[in-house]
Amino acid sequence: MIYFALVRRSLLSQIALLLLAWLSIASMTSPVLFAQPGQPDIFQQNILQQKTEKVFREDVVARSHDLIERVKQSCELEPAQLEKLQLAAEGDVVRFYREFERIKSEVKGVNQNDAQAFQRVWPILSPLYQRVQQGIFDESSLSHSVLKTTLNSGQLEQFETAEAKRRDYAFKASCKVAIADLSREIPLTGEQREKLLAIMISVARPKKSHLQMESMIGMVILGKAIKRIEEESGLDKKQLDHLIKLLERVRGMEGNFQW
Repeated sequence: MIYFALVRRSLLSQIALLLLAWLSIASMTSPVLFAQPGQPDIFQQNILQQKTEKVFREDVVARSHDLIERVKQSCELEPAQLEKLQLAAEGDVVRFYREFERIKSEVKGVNQNDAQAFQRVWPILSPLYQRVQQGIFDESSLSHSVLKTTLNSGQLEQFETAEAKRRDYAFKASCKVAIADLSREIPLTGEQREKLLAIMISVARPKKSHLQMESMIGMVILGKAIKRIEEESGLDKKQLDHLIKLLERVRGMEGNFQW
């Protein structure tokens, strides 16, 4: 199972999605009303993200299975170890849904389009919203805690090495996708593409990001590396002007990642 879903989109489509993600994440600390015609329920819009509860739960459970599969693929587990990890993952799901149901009941009936009501309940909803965005099975989860105490040192090293390779692969793939999509907007030579990729993968990659932003890392890196791109990529003035104009739309979005 692949953890990162790398979806090919046109450059403008990526920018549009990145803008929407940024606006949504920004609202975690400074809530702003974003009216969504036909989706007035605040819980449906911000937590379920317009999915049915059934589909949302299936996604949560699938991610718990994904974590265990990644561990199993990286090292050989004893039956007792596997059982502990499965119980921990189930515990994370139960703990999440306990909070899910409590907050759902507290914000029940609040209309997304009611600005005053939105501002009033956002402090209640925001922690759960952040949890959904950051991932239920992150470093603070029971699963990761049990993982560190259940695996022996050799197994843990194997898992961490595999995870580092996975993140590295996903990062490079996102950079390549961004360059491929950029070339549809700005014709690039093979040499320019190679130089762009070399610059992008040499930039410090984010240590942590919101799940909905993972497939956008390449676009963010392009913006973050613009000075070096101007100096080292071999793009001519017309190409650079076009690129800079496009990247104006994602200025400042690197703040949504931890570097």
